[in-house]
Amino acid sequence: MSDQIDWVAPLPGHWRRDFRLAEWLPGPVSRSCETWLLPALDRGFSEVSQEEYGSGTKPGVVVVNGWVYCTDPMPSKPIGMLTRSPLRMARIVSAMARMFTRPETVERLVAIPGHERYLATDLPALRTTIADAERRIPACPPSELVDTVDLMAVATGRLMLGMVQTMGFAGKVEYAMIRFFAEHLAGRVDCRPLDLTLGHTKPTATSPHAVVTLDWCEPTAGERGIMAAPEDAITRRLVESRTQAETACRAALAGDDASLERFDLLLALLARWIPVRETMADEFTLAWPAMRAGLVRIGAALVDVGTLTSEEDVFELTRAEVVAALAGDTSALCEVVTERRTLRRDRQAMAPPLSIGKPVRQWRRVDSIMAGLRSEPPTDARVIVTGVGSSPGTVTGVARIVLGPDDFDSFQPGEILVAPATAPAWTPLFSIAAGVVTDAGGAFAHTAVVAREFGIPAILAATGATRTIRTGDVITLDTASGSVSVGSI
Repeated sequence: MSDQIDWVAPLPGHWRRDFRLAEWLPGPVSRSCETWLLPALDRGFSEVSQEEYGSGTKPGVVVVNGWVYCTDPMPSKPIGMLTRSPLRMARIVSAMARMFTRPETVERLVAIPGHERYLATDLPALRTTIADAERRIPACPPSELVDTVDLMAVATGRLMLGMVQTMGFAGKVEYAMIRFFAEHLAGRVDCRPLDLTLGHTKPTATSPHAVVTLDWCEPTAGERGIMAAPEDAITRRLVESRTQAETACRAALAGDDASLERFDLLLALLARWIPVRETMADEFTLAWPAMRAGLVRIGAALVDVGTLTSEEDVFELTRAEVVAALAGDTSALCEVVTERRTLRRDRQAMAPPLSIGKPVRQWRRVDSIMAGLRSEPPTDARVIVTGVGSSPGTVTGVARIVLGPDDFDSFQPGEILVAPATAPAWTPLFSIAAGVVTDAGGAFAHTAVVAREFGIPAILAATGATRTIRTGDVITLDTASGSVSVGSI
């Protein structure tokens, strides 16, 4: 089916499925997500960018054949950024150009101020908005619920600037470590750069607001009763592995004081910002339970007037259709909902490309750095897919395809999880998985971070994995080469 489909973004630029919001949207999205949630998140990001830098942003999200792609949005009024604080912007631009060699400057100019604003302003504002919504949703007229949901979605979008400044910085420090490792340590130590990222965070119980996808049509972890038990023993083992890798690297750098100082600085930045990244990732979906409650109550009101047959059908409506229906449009939308749900299910079988549009210099640079994670190209004839080794190790096991939460119960301890992508509510599967393979993602995506927390091998950005690998296949993950092979090695 997908071979006959054009994958062209409606806007110019380079768009990716393994970037920002798209990373947590592993499948085709509902119409309410496409026309309501995603635009509201984008609007919140633009609003806070306007306040912080003097310019909003152009759209950072597009939907192509039901699949979400994201880009690093350009300022809508660049002149506003230059006139607001020209010296500050010049310093930031200069620092970003040297990010991979002097990340501490970006920390001082971008990450620390962004995190401080996030904690002092953006996160408290979201919590207040959610608390107000939770009081209103049970009793207010359904016609007022659209604005209530809008406020929560936009407030969530306002978190994104701090997340880009902070979580994005954590990822860039990891890129910087990979680059440093390739230049100063490759071939001199018996470890890999990802070993230096282990054990900074530990598995925790899954939050009730955690999601299996950012598409709000899916119940949250709390609604599903999903939990993950902490595994302190795993963390202790990973810390020991990281400490051994650090010791080996320092020994190799002995006598080169400048390189050793740079290495220790990068280690300190990793220790400081990786835990912050995971906390912010958890907080991003705080509003999902209340937003879903608001939409479900709207759905119930539309069932009462005959517009829908089930309250959950509301998730397949556009925002404009919801507003019209609440305003008195009596058109029955049951058939429309059925058609859209069928189309979304059919689109799940597509093989969307990882990116659309010509890569910009930033992404060519990142791809070049990521190539440093692959120690050798896969040459074995049994290799069926390749990707990026994102959590170190080698493992052989039985594969199981898990396309979504409906497949969670079938996953068995010791199997290798093969999925389109994952989000926080997938975490319990990692606690029993032997390894992970995903179609999308990258070395510092949420999937990779969680795999490293549990100490299991992971290969991400293995395009076509869920279509090529079959449940029951015995496969081997070799993260050094980024390869997935049939059978054992």
